[in-house]
Amino acid sequence: MPKKLLILNADDFGMCSSYNEAVFHLLEENKISSSTLMPVTPGCEEAVVWCQKKKIRCIGLHTTLTSEWKNLRWRSLTHMPSLEDEQGFLYPTVKEFLSHAAAEDIVKELEAQFALFAATGIFFSHVDNHMGSIYPSPDGSHVGYLPYVYELCARYGRLPFRMYRKALYEDTYEISSEPVRKDILLADRLEIPLIDRLYSFHFAPKEGEDYSSFKKEVLDLVHTVPEGISELYFHPSMDTPEVREICPSWQRRVWEFRLLFDEDFTYALKDARITLIPYPRKEA
Repeated sequence: MPKKLLILNADDFGMCSSYNEAVFHLLEENKISSSTLMPVTPGCEEAVVWCQKKKIRCIGLHTTLTSEWKNLRWRSLTHMPSLEDEQGFLYPTVKEFLSHAAAEDIVKELEAQFALFAATGIFFSHVDNHMGSIYPSPDGSHVGYLPYVYELCARYGRLPFRMYRKALYEDTYEISSEPVRKDILLADRLEIPLIDRLYSFHFAPKEGEDYSSFKKEVLDLVHTVPEGISELYFHPSMDTPEVREICPSWQRRVWEFRLLFDEDFTYALKDARITLIPYPRKEA
């Protein structure tokens, strides 16, 4: 019988201690079923040590080729010249990354990030990408770099990748998968497992929004999730001076952490007959 299967993911694990503490709590209390680790960020080592100790088995690689925060920057692993700005940091926007990055440098950096993750010994659940820097543009103006990532996913045991077969739901808008059909077909040829639908929310509070209205929006969405394998991802954080200094959108991230512990959210998942799962990866 078809089921509503949902990967509930916490992105940006390893970015900083405030994010790490939030993800630690969420994983320990089984409030999420997945998280994705950034391999180039200041909190990566702390996150890795915790996952090794706890033997966590639902952590994916959050390939990271951009560094968006003014008050917290990070560098590439390879320091390829086309990947970093004049200060030696990854570019803050996808546009700047795409206008400077050379394909051969991107490949070397991706290879290094995969190798670093594999060397940690953490169970490698899946792969995705920070800020969508390697995805093709929906309008076809940029073809993206997914073939390089798929080849690495295949090399490391046919790792699942966060690509939607049917639709992307971003800030309540539906984007068809048709513009990325060739990338879906390539994943199938390489036997890279994909999800059916991907859901995300705007990163900053809307004008006049509060926790109650944000929660209602998420609960309404939960009840629309169809059968198949979907992913809903958040960026949860503890409320600390650190995250307030780093993220202008800190309030939304704190709300997301609160929501994941909210009994109404837990009930909504049950009421909608949704089963939480990690990325469905078979062990080699």
